[in-house]
Amino acid sequence: MSNPIRKLLNQCNTGFTVGQKVLVTVCALLYFLSPLDLLPDVPIIGWPDDLFALYLMIRVLFAPTLPKPPGPTAVGALAVRAPRQPIPQASEIIDVEYRAVRS
Repeated sequence: MSNPIRKLLNQCNTGFTVGQKVLVTVCALLYFLSPLDLLPDVPIIGWPDDLFALYLMIRVLFAPTLPKPPGPTAVGALAVRAPRQPIPQASEIIDVEYRAVRS
C-alpha cells in the first residue's frame, strides 16, 4: 500500500496545479489551527505534527506550478456541464414512423 504523504512529497519535484496548491494550503492551515491533532498540543511534545503540516504546505507552495489541465474538470459541485438543449415546442415535434428495410 502506498503512503499518501510520500506521494505528496514526491510530487513536489514535478509540481502542482494552482487548485492543488490552494487545497493543500487550506488543509494544512486548518490542521495547524484545529484543536484536534494526532498529538495533543502540549508544549514541545505536541508540536511536531503541526510543524510537519506546515512543512508540507511550504514544500507544496514552493513546488513548480503546472498549467491547468485541458478540458472540462469537475471539482465537487462545480462540475462543468454542457448547456441544456431547449425542449421543443409542440409545433416543432415531427412524428415519424420508422420501419426496417431489408435488401
